[in-house]
Amino acid sequence: MFLFAAGALAVALVNAGFEDVEGGKALGWKLDPTMHVERGAGVNGSAGLVWEASKPLEKRACTTQEIEVKEGQQYRFSVLIRAERIKNSKGAKICAYFLNAQGKMLHDMYTRGLRESSDWVQAVGIGEAPKGTVKMRISLDVLPAGTGRVVFDNVIVETAKREVVVYAFSSAYRNIAASGELAFHGMVHVPLGRSMEDLEAFFAWRGADGSECRRSAELRMDFGEVYAKVAARVDELAEGTQDVRFEVKAKDGETLGATSFAFSRVAELPKRRVWIDRHGRCIVNGEPFFPVGMYSHIMNDEDAGIYAAGPFNCVVVYGLSSRADIDRLAKHGIMYVPTLKNEIPGKLQAVRLGIKTQAESDAFFRGEIAKLKDAPNLLAWYVCDEAPISEIPVRSHIYALYRECDVDHPCWALHCSIPRVREYMPICDVMGADVYPVGKRANMLRMTDFSAALRAATGQGARPFWNVPQNFDWSWYGRKEGRMPTTEEMVFFNWCFIAAGANGLIGYTFSAIRQEKNRGAADFEKNWKSICAAYADVKRLVPVLLSVEETPPAPPVSNATPVRIWRKDGKLYVLACNAGTETAKIEVPLGGEQFSLDGVEIGAADLVSLDGGKLVFTLPPAGYSMARCR
Repeated sequence: MFLFAAGALAVALVNAGFEDVEGGKALGWKLDPTMHVERGAGVNGSAGLVWEASKPLEKRACTTQEIEVKEGQQYRFSVLIRAERIKNSKGAKICAYFLNAQGKMLHDMYTRGLRESSDWVQAVGIGEAPKGTVKMRISLDVLPAGTGRVVFDNVIVETAKREVVVYAFSSAYRNIAASGELAFHGMVHVPLGRSMEDLEAFFAWRGADGSECRRSAELRMDFGEVYAKVAARVDELAEGTQDVRFEVKAKDGETLGATSFAFSRVAELPKRRVWIDRHGRCIVNGEPFFPVGMYSHIMNDEDAGIYAAGPFNCVVVYGLSSRADIDRLAKHGIMYVPTLKNEIPGKLQAVRLGIKTQAESDAFFRGEIAKLKDAPNLLAWYVCDEAPISEIPVRSHIYALYRECDVDHPCWALHCSIPRVREYMPICDVMGADVYPVGKRANMLRMTDFSAALRAATGQGARPFWNVPQNFDWSWYGRKEGRMPTTEEMVFFNWCFIAAGANGLIGYTFSAIRQEKNRGAADFEKNWKSICAAYADVKRLVPVLLSVEETPPAPPVSNATPVRIWRKDGKLYVLACNAGTETAKIEVPLGGEQFSLDGVEIGAADLVSLDGGKLVFTLPPAGYSMARCR
């Protein structure tokens, strides 16, 4: 969990309470034209920064100030907000942008948008200044298309000492296992002034004979973050439920941090309708299942029929679902993932439902879970979509509620930022990344970099991830640089994610192309045909993707050129992709076994050859190939 210790130091802001005004402007701040300082509008009758609009604005309103900060330091930033009346906007919030010496943004953090409050609410964000940071830009924002009145007051930025131990967990699904190999994983934050080499980590548990077992953990660094791992066997642990302790010490003996988690050794795994096995596969009614789906709004009968005729086996549905909505897809054999995530205090959905307290939110979640959890085609719960890190405590609470109310289905959470991705581990069973490179930032490497970050965060695959490829045109969302990805680009997105370790694909988004058809702004038939073609080979090769037969190890490669290997019915299937900007030569040793090249499943045949005991892929940028050997 993301925790902070005492010892915060305030970082100087100019005119943090908006009391100093000269020429009608707040000193120290770059004031948005739609915002002004108003005497008496702030806390206890002080001055406050006011946004007020009677007509919707097209752009975000933001008042900013830049301050000097230090790389590697944690910062807590906050502001008091009173949203007196606000409509048709995602709300008011505070953001922090970490900038390098050239003013380029390295990372951003933000709080959730506040939409309605009769009293002052403190919006709090937390972030770490990445390497190269020299400044932080604080921004007080009201998101576009809204009307109403919002007041900001008392901005605070302070250093925050993060706890050294971030989180610990096991490789077993929900920390329950009956037999076999096991790994314990811990996430570590290296204190300022120390290095990974200064640290030692240990896991401790009660052994099968009742004695304490204490084992030194291997420490490694991925994406600038430190991880600890210990291998064990389930039969080394005492039967029943116990607390496994994770501890980090300095080599001089000082204890720097510790945590524990409950682990259960059982005689037999509990019967679950849907769960995750030790290979990261989704198991549905006892059978392995590779999710291939798309996002959608709630479907009517016509849309359900069109969707089910495509190559998809599941759907993630925005909006509160009814049992009738799930049953409608069940008739077509489509598994269902409801969206139930933003009914927490302060979110627009909660405001609309009249939810003001956490107790009211909990009661709502319990009721909705009870309505849907017994649906035969329920696959998982969608519990988080790009939430700010400041929401982790409440989302950890909601995840615990899901686990209490429904033991039969996993929780899936989606993220859009590589930094801090591991902090979200306490809120879900399955993680995911959405990367949309066409028409926004033409950077295919982000797909493989993000996938590598997810693998690191999940203990190198101790938990699965279902990633989200781009199947839409950015211009549908008002961006001038938008265009629909080509079929070939969408094929590459899919196989690149799979090569990098994805255990499922959920494309974004079916409802967008349907809406475009309804407005007459796009050729639905053309786009839908292209999307279906992009997923056709994934559907065809699902039996291979679900195989867990032993294979030669994948070679160490760069993030830009992921490789993944399967064995199925005596044949070896080797997938390689190139997300880089130059042609890449990728060599894959076959473990000393004698194989002949039997052809390719996807990609051009001339991209791969067999040279002695290794396959050689020569892939152009955005190139991919799956070779079949026998």
